[in-house]
Amino acid sequence: MSKKLNVLMIEDSENDALLLVQALKKNGYLISFLRVETAEEMTEALNQPAWDLIISDYNLPRFNGLDALLLLKQKGLDIPFIVVSGSIGEELAVKLMKAGAQDYIMKDNLVRLVPAISRELQEVIERTKRREAEQQLRDSEERYRLLVEHAPDAIFIQCENKFIYVNTPFVKMIKASTAQAILGKNIWDFIHPDCLNIVKKYVEQLDMEVIMPSFEGKFICTDGSIIDVDISAGLCIYHGKYAAHVFIRDISERKKAQSIMQQHQLELDQISRINSMGEMASALAHELNQPLTSIGSFTSGCVRRLQSDVFEKDEIIKVMQIVSEQTKYAGEIIHRMKNFVRRGELSQETTTISEVITHALSLMAFQIQQFSVKICLDLSEGLPQVLLDKIQVEQVILNLSRNAIEAMQH
Repeated sequence: MSKKLNVLMIEDSENDALLLVQALKKNGYLISFLRVETAEEMTEALNQPAWDLIISDYNLPRFNGLDALLLLKQKGLDIPFIVVSGSIGEELAVKLMKAGAQDYIMKDNLVRLVPAISRELQEVIERTKRREAEQQLRDSEERYRLLVEHAPDAIFIQCENKFIYVNTPFVKMIKASTAQAILGKNIWDFIHPDCLNIVKKYVEQLDMEVIMPSFEGKFICTDGSIIDVDISAGLCIYHGKYAAHVFIRDISERKKAQSIMQQHQLELDQISRINSMGEMASALAHELNQPLTSIGSFTSGCVRRLQSDVFEKDEIIKVMQIVSEQTKYAGEIIHRMKNFVRRGELSQETTTISEVITHALSLMAFQIQQFSVKICLDLSEGLPQVLLDKIQVEQVILNLSRNAIEAMQH
């Protein structure tokens, strides 16, 4: 099958041009050509598209091969340029090759012409593919750059622990003046010491295949302020080197909102416990009345004995020991109630669920007695200890118990 070839010939001899065409046709090319002799004719011809090849003589009356080659370069066209001429000397041939000619062939040795053309046409195809691939890469990089620059999250790329790319949201997030003010700096200078080891371990586990799950950390801004951030990252190739592609989201406001909500919940819990204490006020009064009554009775008796000067020392000591025990008992009751309505952060401790249930029901002793309710406990021995907020769990048990007692009265 014939191969079509559009050839621009810079040749003052029509016969020499026809000889070249004849040689190409013999080798299976279907030739379409235009012969020009001057710079003006060549310029006009180059304005026409789709030239596959330029074959140029070197010596023409008003033109030469070197000027023709320079004119082609000025146009910025990638068209194979092969000089086919008589003897011009080795020095001039080298000059032509350095200027960009693909080959130099003697007119009396055209056997090299067809292989040279085949080679250069293939080179054009390869160069075109490379240019297209490079253009696609540039387009892709530009699309990626625009996407990253307009992303809502802060993004940076680090290589060898240095910032090598940062987007605008990241610059704003850490309160830097410009991206240039950050590029090249050590990333560890911006990681809060509290999470430094976690971040380093995270970086060591990065993999090319996946984006690692995010985690929470803290960043130090350029003005020294600290922000809470959500961090995720993955490995990438950036300018031929392995690098970490890091996504950062400022969660300071979210953390602040969570803290406010948690504080409100603590306040609600405290109000709930105070309400519970209001409902158990009679139980509290009853529990305190017993030790206080004993204290009052025993101390009054001791005062009378001492005033009468008729007493036994051992008897007085025994009575005062009882008073001391009742005082401690009253103190324990008050301490339990104080802890129950305390306000503050959740406090977890290790205990057994049996201990929590027993303690919670002790707070309801009078209420249980008042309504003639019998509570049977079937608590297994040797239960494992658990980590919990004792007050919170006691609140749940109290609420369930009070509801059950109230339901039994209807």
